[in-house]
Amino acid sequence: MNMTEKNRHLKNSLKNATAKLMRRDEKIAQLEAKIAQQSEELRKCQCPTCGFKFPEYATTIPGHQFSEFVVRYALSLRSKTNCSSRDIVKVIRILAELTTGLVDEVPSYNTVDNWVRKCGLDEIKNVPQAFKGKEYAAVVDECMMIGSEKLLPVIAVPAEHQGRPLRLCDAKVVEFFVKSGWTAQTVSDSLKATADKMGKSPLYLISDNDGKMRKAAEMSSYVWHRDISHTLAMFMEREYKADSEFLDFNNKMATCKKQNCMKEIAFLQSPSQRVKARFMNLSDCITWADKMLEIYHTLNEQERNVFSFLPQYSSFIDEMQQMVSCIHEIELKMKHYGLSKGTVSVCKQHVCRTVMCGNERMRRVGQQILDYLKEEDQRLKEGEAVNNSSDIIESAFGIFKYNQSPNKMNGVTTLILHLPLKFAFAEESAANNYNVKERLCKNKVRDITLWRNENLMESQVVKRIKTLKSA
Repeated sequence: MNMTEKNRHLKNSLKNATAKLMRRDEKIAQLEAKIAQQSEELRKCQCPTCGFKFPEYATTIPGHQFSEFVVRYALSLRSKTNCSSRDIVKVIRILAELTTGLVDEVPSYNTVDNWVRKCGLDEIKNVPQAFKGKEYAAVVDECMMIGSEKLLPVIAVPAEHQGRPLRLCDAKVVEFFVKSGWTAQTVSDSLKATADKMGKSPLYLISDNDGKMRKAAEMSSYVWHRDISHTLAMFMEREYKADSEFLDFNNKMATCKKQNCMKEIAFLQSPSQRVKARFMNLSDCITWADKMLEIYHTLNEQERNVFSFLPQYSSFIDEMQQMVSCIHEIELKMKHYGLSKGTVSVCKQHVCRTVMCGNERMRRVGQQILDYLKEEDQRLKEGEAVNNSSDIIESAFGIFKYNQSPNKMNGVTTLILHLPLKFAFAEESAANNYNVKERLCKNKVRDITLWRNENLMESQVVKRIKTLKSA
């Protein structure tokens, strides 16, 4: 091959290589344009979680160093799970490690707590607006004693029954009141303060059978409806708490469980009972005993020896099963269809068909139920259907008790403001439309401090620090 042919070959190779490079550059340009187009479309699209457009969703909240996504994510975890603030920080840190550009910075646990406090305080401030033009009922309960402090929350719910049991999304915290002790007068004063804040009085009150609540309702001239679950449990307690047969049955059940909890037969043992409010949780143990009697003949010799006490109480178990079944039926009617003259009539008929046909103990409880239904019926107007269950407050504060500090000397702290936020995030649509940016911008840390000074007591921990510091 002469030099001319070599040069021609080299020129062709160079030309081909140049063409390949141009085609590659063209493909790279096309890919870059496609990526830029997809990025632009992504920025224009809405976030699938909350519905905000991406730029608005990812931008930093004025006066804060974190994006709305991070704040909303933290508040959702706090309200919809049992995560503590420290756990939330860990979750956000993991999210930051697994994604790019979604989490710019991880907040501290104290920052998360402040977000919760600000939004919770804003919820309390906006309760009158939420019930503007609507009638409401007040759910009141001296529900917690933390150290030397007793908490009295006032929760507003729709006055008219919604055709279903009350949900967390139906409730709004009007205010928290804290004192070292409550009397009928102080409860009445708190109810007056609640009415002044709301701009109108509640149509009625819902509470347990505490005498202070009854007297406070009378002093305030409010209609008072007793919580159905607490009331029926109280009737059962009056009759069976000191009953020898009931006590013997429970003792043998507890002894059996204690002696066999570490043996192979432990899987057949009775469920645990509540230490407090035991008569509100009888159904699990009674159902267990009833089922054990049904399968008793199929047990082996060892199992029959362990549970040999059950056949001796077969008639008592049957009695308790009828009582529990009747109570559950009444609760079901009241919670799902509301307290009305119609449901009162249906429940009276059910009591007469069941427990009033039983033995003397059953008839005594049945008579108390009938008297209670008669009293409630007298407080009702024709065609009126109201709520008479405070389960919602029990559920809410059960969650708060789970998250509160084990140190009782801390008393009631500003983290109680977590509860209004939990109510706000209970319904998915409301949570998605929750304006986090507006709430955080409207409320400052100093507002939380002012609210604490006006509504909470000085805790034992603070008193201890001040006293020892002055020494």
